[in-house]
Amino acid sequence: MKATKGQVARVQVVYSQMAAREIGVDNTRDGRLQWASELCQRKITSFSDLSRGEAIHLIDQAQAILGVDYKPYAWPNSREQARRAGLDGRKDVDHEFANAPQIVSDEDMIPVYSFMQRLGWDETRLKAWLASPRSPFAKRESKDIKTKADANQVRWALKRMLQRQGKWDKEEAA
Repeated sequence: MKATKGQVARVQVVYSQMAAREIGVDNTRDGRLQWASELCQRKITSFSDLSRGEAIHLIDQAQAILGVDYKPYAWPNSREQARRAGLDGRKDVDHEFANAPQIVSDEDMIPVYSFMQRLGWDETRLKAWLASPRSPFAKRESKDIKTKADANQVRWALKRMLQRQGKWDKEEAA
């Protein structure tokens, strides 16, 4: 999935802030693209070509250099949204949200990308895992994350992987 316009704008803003603070950082377009290419480990010709995961990674890296305390996941605004976030995608589908799926949002995908990066995965690796028999989507035809329930299923599976590998930290849990 491509980065949103907001993510692309955020990458450009945090890079400019970082370049203004750091000595020797090239604040030209070529400098920004070279920085992004090095961090993403592929040739970036335009920020609009970034994936969502790459954009999140670049934002996190620049904000870490700036010393910005950034919580990558915004908690649900209301009690109902929090309840829905906890129930959507669970095996017991006999709850009131099962028949009213919601389209996945950027906010729903932030924890997925965060967990994926902690595992050292890129989007290609995530897609390969989603197509594998060990993914939460193994028995269904579509391997895409389309709903909030799909995002939650993937998030919980990635969390279990992080726990098994000893990489889970409650402080960083998004």
